[in-house]
Amino acid sequence: MAQPIFVNGVQHAWASLSCNMLGRTLTGITGITYGNDRAMENLYGAGDEPIGRGQGNNTYKDVNLEVYQFEVVALQVASGGDITLIPPFDIVVQYKATQDSPLVTDIIRNCQFKNNMREPKQGDTSLKVKLDLICAGIKLHSV
Repeated sequence: MAQPIFVNGVQHAWASLSCNMLGRTLTGITGITYGNDRAMENLYGAGDEPIGRGQGNNTYKDVNLEVYQFEVVALQVASGGDITLIPPFDIVVQYKATQDSPLVTDIIRNCQFKNNMREPKQGDTSLKVKLDLICAGIKLHSV
């Protein structure tokens, strides 16, 4: 069984992440989700067992940011009010476990906001906003 790889005994954590988009580093980010999904299916021929596998399109699903409301307000001001009209942009997510460890960079390409929703509730001590995005590519661990 493979042993986990440690960088000076430390692995990446939320504290080692920075997220940059539209010319600024987000300080009010509390979550980010991104990834891809490739269509695949087993191919059948004679008998009842697969004889191969077919692959289809690569899609990018569930790209979203969770940020404090002040981040959305800053985006609204920069965009003239409607963040869903901001032209496509890249999001750069970087991880650095320790000062001496290598920088790991993921780039989420050609993003646009799909929504601009608010859901404040009684008793909230902070206001967070979940922003869904569409993207046209993700480059993981780029240099």
